[in-house]
Amino acid sequence: MASRTANSIRNAKVGLIIYAFDLLLTFFSRKYFIEFWGPELLGLNSLAKSLLQFLNLAELGIATAVGCSLYKPLFEKDQKTVNEIISLQAYFYRWIFYFILSASVILMAFFPLIFADSGVPLYYAYATYIALAVAILLSYRVNYRQIIFTADQKQYVSTFLFQGGRVVKSTLQLGVLFLCAPAYGYWIWLGMEVVMAIASSVGLELAVRKQYPQLVTSPALGKQVRKQYPGVITTTKQVFFHRFGGFALAQSSVVIIYAYATLTDVTIFDNYNFIVIGLAVMWSTLFGGSTASVGNLIAEQPGKVQSLYWELFSFKTWLCGIVVCATMFLAQPFVTLWVGAEYVMPKMALVWLMGTLFIRLFRDSTDVFLYAFGLYKDIGAPIVEAALNIGLSVLFGYYWGLPGIMAGVFVSLFIVVFLWKPFFLFREKMSQRPAVYFRRAALHLSLIAVSILVTYYLKNLLPIDPIASYAQWLLYGLCIVFICGGISFGLFYAFIPGMRTFSRRLLSLRPIRHR
Repeated sequence: MASRTANSIRNAKVGLIIYAFDLLLTFFSRKYFIEFWGPELLGLNSLAKSLLQFLNLAELGIATAVGCSLYKPLFEKDQKTVNEIISLQAYFYRWIFYFILSASVILMAFFPLIFADSGVPLYYAYATYIALAVAILLSYRVNYRQIIFTADQKQYVSTFLFQGGRVVKSTLQLGVLFLCAPAYGYWIWLGMEVVMAIASSVGLELAVRKQYPQLVTSPALGKQVRKQYPGVITTTKQVFFHRFGGFALAQSSVVIIYAYATLTDVTIFDNYNFIVIGLAVMWSTLFGGSTASVGNLIAEQPGKVQSLYWELFSFKTWLCGIVVCATMFLAQPFVTLWVGAEYVMPKMALVWLMGTLFIRLFRDSTDVFLYAFGLYKDIGAPIVEAALNIGLSVLFGYYWGLPGIMAGVFVSLFIVVFLWKPFFLFREKMSQRPAVYFRRAALHLSLIAVSILVTYYLKNLLPIDPIASYAQWLLYGLCIVFICGGISFGLFYAFIPGMRTFSRRLLSLRPIRHR
């Protein structure tokens, strides 16, 4: 069996390569989308996706609960249990499919009210929503079986199919922008959303049948065995509340901004949010495969979890600091080059957004262990997070506009994600007290802050104008990364033992050993 480290690296390599291509193509697509079809239509796409994600809350977190339940039977090669658990997922997903389909029909009846002042014809809203809904509906009828790749540390397979499909789709859509007349080009654009969603689903089904011919699932079997797995039901109920908190973070800002402003303002925010989401997804792609590896370690060698946590925590925090530092200094000039100075976000809004980005990346160090342990019972945390997120964003947004909305998001994340989540993990499963975590986290963050501060002063000495051209911007970015990365690595290596251990392990690619 391949080592956990090797599987995680394989998942990360495939995911990063494909996602990098997808991200690059999508940047070009958004730029020319605005030029050919206007910011209102792009804002319409963002709002339609947010509405769909709200309905997608019906998923409840079943996939997460199923993934946690699969680690042990996959390790023990208990095929009967694997078939039954995934069939249970199929049974629940069938009903969710019907719910989302019905709810979408009801929601579209209110489109004349929702999009009354959108500035685009109403039939565009209907067509956009329906095209984007196809991919979500397919996930409940076909794509659910991809969970076996994730749980079996082979996430690179599903990543290749779906992210690879996105690369092909983005390439074709970019061609539509240049080759098709604006009058009907948007309809071809939407058609490609549907066609590629279907193609990826077919490819996934063929891959599952080839690699897991013994996997036989059906909603009928899931209905028969649903009472045999009460743990899956319990975990699902707990995960639902966490998904609700995640939805409030990811989707509510777009709706709140639209309530206060216009679709053009939604596009301004969404351009930056696209950068943030792109970095977050790339981060998730880089480290997403580690969840199954940690779950596998917990099943095999639970005594080694503590040392692994601190090694990953040190490395991820260091990398997180570099990403946020670079984004903070490169976002404004990039947006200026990309879509124009008129789409640049206010500086205070950017500061709050960067704080949000840091916590969104930083939380992965703790979340991956919470997921691997199946710790979802703190259902009050996401409720508080969602209430703070929406409430403070609405309140601060009323007084301070976009910067206030971003500040509301940051405060909610700081309280729940930065303070509560690590405390909960260490109280429940770790051998050390939560106070140990906060002392070590404070040291890590202090070193990151010093690195960013030194980089801020040193960057002013660079004889490069980042808004002169993409080449200048790229050179400027490489200098920022080199300066911040070098300073922070030196500080981490000198003061944090976990960073030294992880660095040696990464270079040698040795299997995990307990210190």
